[in-house]
Amino acid sequence: MTRTLPGLVALVACATLGCSDPGGVSPKNVIAEMGSDVGTADAPDLGSPVISVVVEPSNLAIERGRTATLVAQVLADGREVAEAVTWSSSEPGIVEVTPTGVVIGHEFGRAVVSAAVGDVRGEATVRVTGPPVDRIEVSPTSRQMAVGSTVTINVVLIDAQNATIEDPRDVSFASSDEARVTVTADGLVTAVSEGGATVTTRVEAASAVSEFVVIGEAGIDRVEISPVTSQLLRGETAQLIATAYTGGATVPGAVFVWDSDASAVATVDGTGLVTAVTQGSATITAASGAIEAGATVNVQFAFSEIAAGHDFACGLVGGAAYCWGRNDVGQLGRADTSEAPGAVATSLRFDALAAGAQRACGLTAAGAAYCWGAGNSAPTLVGGGHVFSALYAGYQLVCGVEGASLWCWDPASSPTLAGSFQSAAVGQTHRCAVSGTSASCWGSNDFGQLGINAFGGSYPAPQPVSGGFQFSRVVVGRDHSCGTTTSGASLCWGANEAGQVGDGSTTDRPTPLLLSGGASVGRLTVGIDHSCGLASDGAAYCWGRNDAGLLGTGANGAVLVPVAVATSVRFSQISAGDRFTCALSLDGDPYCWGLGDRGQLGVGGSSAMPTRVLGL
Repeated sequence: MTRTLPGLVALVACATLGCSDPGGVSPKNVIAEMGSDVGTADAPDLGSPVISVVVEPSNLAIERGRTATLVAQVLADGREVAEAVTWSSSEPGIVEVTPTGVVIGHEFGRAVVSAAVGDVRGEATVRVTGPPVDRIEVSPTSRQMAVGSTVTINVVLIDAQNATIEDPRDVSFASSDEARVTVTADGLVTAVSEGGATVTTRVEAASAVSEFVVIGEAGIDRVEISPVTSQLLRGETAQLIATAYTGGATVPGAVFVWDSDASAVATVDGTGLVTAVTQGSATITAASGAIEAGATVNVQFAFSEIAAGHDFACGLVGGAAYCWGRNDVGQLGRADTSEAPGAVATSLRFDALAAGAQRACGLTAAGAAYCWGAGNSAPTLVGGGHVFSALYAGYQLVCGVEGASLWCWDPASSPTLAGSFQSAAVGQTHRCAVSGTSASCWGSNDFGQLGINAFGGSYPAPQPVSGGFQFSRVVVGRDHSCGTTTSGASLCWGANEAGQVGDGSTTDRPTPLLLSGGASVGRLTVGIDHSCGLASDGAAYCWGRNDAGLLGTGANGAVLVPVAVATSVRFSQISAGDRFTCALSLDGDPYCWGLGDRGQLGVGGSSAMPTRVLGL
């Protein structure tokens, strides 16, 4: 029901024009005259400004793992006013928003991000997408078909970094001659009549063409492929052989059309030569007329190990080494200067890797060490006939354990005995090693990095680490060190200006201290001035310097105690480089985060959150 309010028109006029008649209508008189008939819910609030919140941009698309900033304008009677807003996201698992309006794309999808002042709010729609489509791969690319037969075109989207795009995109199909072949919106091709036609697949600005030849009934009644199953590493090839039969007899000179149902995994040429592209499974078919057969190709590309160097990283897949990042002195193990992920130019297979400032080394199953970089792009055997069980790379030196002995060398020297240790860590200014359960360090001690409860000096001989701890492993950075005890406790010591010791302070520590913050972190790794580790469930934690997002938290700013890396991915290994970190997921996928100015993340730039290495 609508109630007429006496004097309301006069009240509005006076509020607009200003009334001075003492006996006239005033807001106070009108309210008094209205009396109890005017409820508080119906009375207009004429003293409060009309507030609105506008969020710009109102529609935003960002790539997964990237960030962008939204701006909120608070308006009162059409004028901008300074009011604090509260940000929120309808789907924080897809799009997270910080108190300053920075949105972070976590997963593919969309969310509504709101900026509120009290009960008044403005909204923006944020979509999390993958990168633009650079090209598309279709299968089949060519096919002979019998009249009435059908086949579905499979589409794989590839970005400019040669990585498969995971989020859905709009796909269209068009036949050049629907009298010969038709195609549905889902890519189902039907052979209508004899002759040739093409089907063009389009996604964004990219397109690909599939050629079809429609024929009548063929005399061939069976096709076989050998081998039926192949196991390949990425980049390897295999020759498949197809044979046609009719009535149990082979058909000489039969022509086959070869195709792959997953060309992003494995491709096949017109002769049946298969090339493995990346991890997964593909079915390779050979068709003669309407008769075809299939063979399975399994491509292995799960990483077994990862190692981050100064501004490059390497990993192992089936023993083959792959590297990415800076390549000015051959540290990627190949002669070209590309920073993109690629295979080390060798047929050698390795069981372990180590990466330092300008070199990487691999250890074969026989215990032979090969190194590349520091001016030599080809893996070269380390001399001396040593049989190593482990390798450790630092700024200049590489060390290897042979039996109970530690041997070390630089690019210009042969291995020399450094002591009796079963594990070691090599930094820029110092080294540490473990013998039994005792840890020792030697080298520069300017920041207490030797852990001997003193600052300063340089010690050429190993010095026992103070505190009486029993260590199982130690790791070192530029000027700080960390270690894990036999009971699973984690400690750090040395330079701490960025909080890399993890004790909640920025005070240099000359003796080992337990990590603060309550996180139970093991499997430690340290970079120049940050540290990371893994919890028992594979969750990653980092602390210390945090410019360029190198701690993987989605934000910048030093962190003085271990904090969780912003990802739901769980890891089996983690390795810190200069201003970046890489880790292996439980499925063997490599992820990196931090500074990416030299391609060391393998993602085409920097990232404040773990992002899967592309192009692998």
